[in-house]
Amino acid sequence: MEVFTIAAQPPFTSARPPFPQGTPYQVPPPGPERMAFDVAILSETQTIRTSHGRGCAITRDIDLFSEEGQDDKWDVVVIPGGVGTGPQMNNLHLVDWISRFARSYRGRRKTILSVCTGTLLLAKAAILDSMRVTTHYSARETLQRIIEEGGGTVEVVEDRVVAEVLRGSGGEDLGVDVVTSGGVSSGIDGALYVVKKLVGLDVARGAAEWIEYNWNDAH
Repeated sequence: MEVFTIAAQPPFTSARPPFPQGTPYQVPPPGPERMAFDVAILSETQTIRTSHGRGCAITRDIDLFSEEGQDDKWDVVVIPGGVGTGPQMNNLHLVDWISRFARSYRGRRKTILSVCTGTLLLAKAAILDSMRVTTHYSARETLQRIIEEGGGTVEVVEDRVVAEVLRGSGGEDLGVDVVTSGGVSSGIDGALYVVKKLVGLDVARGAAEWIEYNWNDAH
């Protein structure tokens, strides 16, 4: 399963198909053929710098706008948040990529997971209308305003993780699950929810144990 992400990676990189019943969970040596998810970092730029531009530098795996980075090639997309979200809301190329991913159903179900203020980018891509969603507490009013300015409606809640389905104008399921998560650590909860939904609760619990995260799997 192909995942585009630059946030919430540990649950995806630690998730593997289940062992036979009764066998202790363990993460095997690196190798995509041994894992449930094949994770890649996609970006418009060669290097991504975190934390207000003063943090660590991350090198992308794939150019977001290359042939390899096309929106119809991915099963799961993780949209990170942070201070950099503000300028990216005006990045029409990125917003269009997100919108096209959400509308490029090819008979294969897709998942979008946003972390923290990454939900604002989903709002700009106009895919949250009529949904319950969440984001970092500091961005809830902004999220509400963006969607309402676009002529939509939304219920912004305080939950750590909210799961919805993208629907058409007639209420039909468009084949995309939209999972929004609150600030920072909520992204781990969101990622574990996606792992649970796609490859099973046992795998998600095993990944949470491996990264030593006290996970409430009620989400």
